[in-house]
Amino acid sequence: PRPSSTPTIGPTDKPTRKPTNKPTDKPVVEKTNRPTLKPTMETEIVEPDVVNNNPGITSFFVMGDAPYNDREMTHWVPRQIEKIPYDADFVFHVGNQMLPASSKCNIMWNMFMRDTALAKSAAPVFITPGENDYVRCRGKIETSDDDVEVAWQNWKDTYLRMDKMWPHPLPVKYHRERPENFSFLLKRTLVISFHMINGPVVDAAEWVERHKSNYEFIKDRLDHHANNYDAVVLLTHAKPTDNHKDFFSRLTFKIVTNSRLKSIPWVYIHGGGKGIYEEEERFLNMKNFLRIQIEGRKRNPINIMIDTTSGGARVKIDRNDKTVWSVCCNPWLEGWAP
Repeated sequence: PRPSSTPTIGPTDKPTRKPTNKPTDKPVVEKTNRPTLKPTMETEIVEPDVVNNNPGITSFFVMGDAPYNDREMTHWVPRQIEKIPYDADFVFHVGNQMLPASSKCNIMWNMFMRDTALAKSAAPVFITPGENDYVRCRGKIETSDDDVEVAWQNWKDTYLRMDKMWPHPLPVKYHRERPENFSFLLKRTLVISFHMINGPVVDAAEWVERHKSNYEFIKDRLDHHANNYDAVVLLTHAKPTDNHKDFFSRLTFKIVTNSRLKSIPWVYIHGGGKGIYEEEERFLNMKNFLRIQIEGRKRNPINIMIDTTSGGARVKIDRNDKTVWSVCCNPWLEGWAP
């Protein structure tokens, strides 16, 4: 750009970080060619209007635990993203979008992943953190005295509200306390994502408090939408273990003591493990809880469909090599059945 013909005597102030309350008299007429990579963070997290809650099929794709090296970053993940159809409702990455040994927990890895791979998706992308994304960064950032905190800030700077890069109608509600958590109601399916990792436990008090906060967010979403959903999808990173008993004890008690919640299907989708499988979980004899683990790495994203058009809910799992329709919670069934 050319310098001004009448430069100011002194430098101008830095741009404001707070938008004005009064809109400009001369708004921009033309839309930008590309959405902003770092959307404005609202000071108030409002309750969005539900756009479409008629019974229907919610179709989304899940990937994760990748990329772990340069080849996966530049070749495999872009190829996986290219396979996402335009009619998908959304894409979810279950976390661990790097391997600390390969990335050195450099924020440039996060930004390259976001801008050259995930941003090419035809559908809006959501992501949750995994332990590789910050906890396992200890000793990996040469210029930092607190690698875990720096890596966590890098993740937030890169991925918080990344879905805003796409124009989409999903009525996303972000968690005020932990904005990496979010939820929305679509076609009578309640989708909730929350920050839960496999470990290691670096700060025991923070670990317990985060699990409590996650549960409170889930409870709030369940209660707020009351009888407006026929299925619940939980999206996170962690494979359930003894390290998560404090979280699951609260959640299962909430479900089994509520006649409606224990009569609808729950689908818990996560990464952080080896292999891909579906398994009916019987937490406290809770037969309506289906757990799906994502294999990640070079495997294509799996397609999950939640069909609420038949008065209940059916779940379709397309794993590329095998497609399975599972039905839960009809009066004549106990638990899940193909």
